[in-house]
Amino acid sequence: MTGAPGVLSETGRLRAVLVCEPGPAQARLTPATCDAMLFDDVMWLERARSDHRAFRAELEYRGVEVVELRDLLIETVAKAPARKALIDARITSDTVGLGLRDEVRAWARELPADALADLLMGGLSVEEVPGPAKGLTAAILGADGLLVAPLPNLMFPRDSSAWIGGGVLRGSMRFPVRADETAILRTIHDHHPRFREAAHPWPVPGSAPLEGGDLMVLTPQTILVGMGERTAPQAVGQMARALFDAGQVERVIACTMPKGRASMHLDTVFTLCGPDLATTYGDVSGGIACHSVRPGTAPGTLDVRPEPAPFAGVVAAALGQTRLRIVETGGDRYVRAREQWDDGNNVLAVAPNVVLAYDRNTRTNTALRRAGVEVITFPGGELGRGRGGPRCLSCPLTRDAAEV
Repeated sequence: MTGAPGVLSETGRLRAVLVCEPGPAQARLTPATCDAMLFDDVMWLERARSDHRAFRAELEYRGVEVVELRDLLIETVAKAPARKALIDARITSDTVGLGLRDEVRAWARELPADALADLLMGGLSVEEVPGPAKGLTAAILGADGLLVAPLPNLMFPRDSSAWIGGGVLRGSMRFPVRADETAILRTIHDHHPRFREAAHPWPVPGSAPLEGGDLMVLTPQTILVGMGERTAPQAVGQMARALFDAGQVERVIACTMPKGRASMHLDTVFTLCGPDLATTYGDVSGGIACHSVRPGTAPGTLDVRPEPAPFAGVVAAALGQTRLRIVETGGDRYVRAREQWDDGNNVLAVAPNVVLAYDRNTRTNTALRRAGVEVITFPGGELGRGRGGPRCLSCPLTRDAAEV
């Protein structure tokens, strides 16, 4: 097992990472439900699992400890306090209805740990409830109706928690369909022996949305945050205050982005590949404006100042570089739009200038290789149906500081 969790950069050597293989939750996706679950289409589940295992194998081959979320959850709910906390959070009067809540909770408490983990992640239909499904909710939903919603977006664990320095920030998800992901991660952090003593949470008060795909650790003292579809400035201000109060960082660079699905997170249009190199979708990143947030002079206040330099210049200076080498999404304007949509700019650095990328983004991958980046590819045709690439598929737990 790698040492205590802690993330000090975006491109230093990756030591340990959290992933979540597709499974029961994605099996619930249908043409009628995938849109509400934030997926563009149903998945070929067997191929998606095979492709995810290829992703995991590439990480392990390069010495990264790969931690599977389902395994953590099974080990967590084997303990009574964690089991009760998650059952009570997921099986409520608002989900299964008054007529079934107590019965379903009692049944769930007796399930083996692996079966309970699959329920918590994959959901529960009316026909899967043992015995007669009593109550108005079950009667109205019918046998196929979902009493406990699946959480298919858990396969993108980047968003529901993010490690900053030696502590963890729990996401406040923009869409209700993802809200319970944070409850699962919080319970794992609070109860699993891997994290129980090591996970220092950075609490963010309030419920304004804040998702990990918008967070990047530039240096141990500076983080970069995108504010677009999934992260609100209200949450960024509260996060900055919490991190400053904890003495964790000295500066938060907050960046405004278009609000749209193609650019839902900062890492869909910009990711760092090495100490001075990034891949970016210029059609969006060229218009990003930044504000620097630092502790104010009076207690509890923030010093917020606009940055006059372009986005790339602001990031380069924060990284201690004179300039940032940029590798744009490859191809003509039609290809660029397709490859950005297919997560061509959403790569995962496993070491400086060594990244994992989807194989389908051939032109962007070629451009990165020409810039001196080692690009390790794996299939992403099915995994990308929820609009997430290798960075989205991973939540770094331990990463070294970057080279300068």
